[in-house]
Amino acid sequence: MKNGMLGASLLLTAALAAPFACAAQGGSLKSDAKATAKELRALGEPMDRCSLAAITSDASVVTGTYGGSVLRPGDRILSINGQDVAGQSSSVLSAALRRIAPDATVAVVVERAGTRTDLSLPCGNSRSRMEALLNSLDAAARGNYGACINALGDRKDLGAQGAILRARCATAASSVGPAGQAEWTYEALKLGIAEAQWDAGARSNLIDVMRRQQVQINKYLGEDRYAALVAGTERWPGAETLYKRTDVDQGQLRRIAQDAVRGRLLDPDSARIDMPYGFLRGSWRPMLQKEVDGYWTCGTVNAKNRMGGYVGSTAFVVVLGQEGQVKYVELGNGRDLDILGTQCAKAVAYLPPAPVEHEARASSGSPGSLADELKQLAELKASGALTEAEFEAAKQRVLSSGKTP
Repeated sequence: MKNGMLGASLLLTAALAAPFACAAQGGSLKSDAKATAKELRALGEPMDRCSLAAITSDASVVTGTYGGSVLRPGDRILSINGQDVAGQSSSVLSAALRRIAPDATVAVVVERAGTRTDLSLPCGNSRSRMEALLNSLDAAARGNYGACINALGDRKDLGAQGAILRARCATAASSVGPAGQAEWTYEALKLGIAEAQWDAGARSNLIDVMRRQQVQINKYLGEDRYAALVAGTERWPGAETLYKRTDVDQGQLRRIAQDAVRGRLLDPDSARIDMPYGFLRGSWRPMLQKEVDGYWTCGTVNAKNRMGGYVGSTAFVVVLGQEGQVKYVELGNGRDLDILGTQCAKAVAYLPPAPVEHEARASSGSPGSLADELKQLAELKASGALTEAEFEAAKQRVLSSGKTP
């Protein structure tokens, strides 16, 4: 809990999902918001009580301040009016503050830059910020996401968690377009990264959310904005390379995915697999099944049937774990009513492009020459995989590519 703001039932940072999963996000947001509002009211909020104008981690470390607070980011709060709160959960800190009137002056001991420092701090009143938070949660619980956003406004005293709640409501709101959703998400991540300067426990989760949102931010805000987020993670003390260390090998994922698709075919050696996209960190929701979390991508495959003829391109989706374990594979049926094909056709808008090395191989035709590609096209036409028109169009693309025989 951040200084008594948000309960454990509303894991806001973890809940920012990939854009393609937004259809399912609204229901989750409603239940999360309802549970958290109930929890806060059970604690007596909103109430007139002491606020130190600070955002704290779950170990009573100040991660952000507002309203001219004497505290500083990085301060480790050791005690309040003689009560030991050092290293304890923020619920302990919040309970201590709820017992103090908003007009009181409190004795606070902090560890600042390795030195014990005694402070005498005037309290502020937390009622306004808690009322804004509860109004926003109540609106989200009713599914009124516009009111959720308006209740939060541009408040800075709710920290990254308040910004993430606003981003979730924006993502669920039909009135907010994708560019606006990306902007709110970017601002929430920016605040979260700044607070994680002093909260090591939040870092891995933030990086996971960043990867889920990368395509949306790149598409609507520009790659330089996402690069700025990455640069923020590189300022985390002792974790400057954490983002790079948690990256995945897209090339390895492609190879594993291709093998997984071949394993579902009658004639795997005949498979012609096209994977024009990279993998996205997020969730794939199969029809009538629970969503599968991991790195997913869509592509198409054409392979021979029992009669030795190509059946035509069929959509596929593969979901892999971070270590490359296969979590889900599905192939479409290639017919007019191909549910998977329809899903993939919509989903690819959120996928990143294929890795640069794959694009280079595709554009150069490596390892085949012009003659090899023409021969391959002729074989596809003869097998029935390509119509006459498709064959002619593909042949013209090859002939105009500038390859040598």
